[in-house]
Amino acid sequence: MNEAMKCDRCGKMVDAVYPHTCTPLALRLADAIDLGWLENVDSDKADIDMIQTELRRLHQHELANEVWHEKTEWVQQTVQPSELGMHRADVLRQRIDYLHAVNEELLGALQLALSSHGVMLLSDPPQDAWKTRGVEAKARAAIAKATGEQA
Repeated sequence: MNEAMKCDRCGKMVDAVYPHTCTPLALRLADAIDLGWLENVDSDKADIDMIQTELRRLHQHELANEVWHEKTEWVQQTVQPSELGMHRADVLRQRIDYLHAVNEELLGALQLALSSHGVMLLSDPPQDAWKTRGVEAKARAAIAKATGEQA
C-alpha cells in the first residue's frame, strides 16, 4: 500500500493512489476535475465548472434519497396487504389520512359524551339524553374504527 489516507465518508484507511470506492462516483469525478486528473478533456474551464456543479448537485439528491430510504424503512417492514405495490410516500399519506379521520371521529365521540354527561344526569330517566343522541353507538363505532375491530 502506498501513502495511506483516511476516507472522509467511512473513516477507513485507504491507499491514496487508489482512492476508496466509498465516495460516490459523482464526487469522485468532481474531485478528479479539481485535482487536474482530467486535463486531457477537450473542454474549456466553464464546461468543467458546470460539470462539477452538476455532479455536486446530483450528489445532494443522492444523499437526500439515502436518508429518505433509511428513515422510511419502517414503512417497508410494516406493509399491509392492501399497500403492496404502493410507493412509500403514498403509503405514508394513506396512513396519515386514515389516522386523521379516526382522530376526528374519536374527538367527535368524546365531545358528544362530554356534552351529554350533564344532560344525562338531569333527564328523567337519566339515560334518555345518552340514548337520544346516540352517544354509546357513536363512541363504540369510533373505538372500533380506531382499533380495527367490528362495531
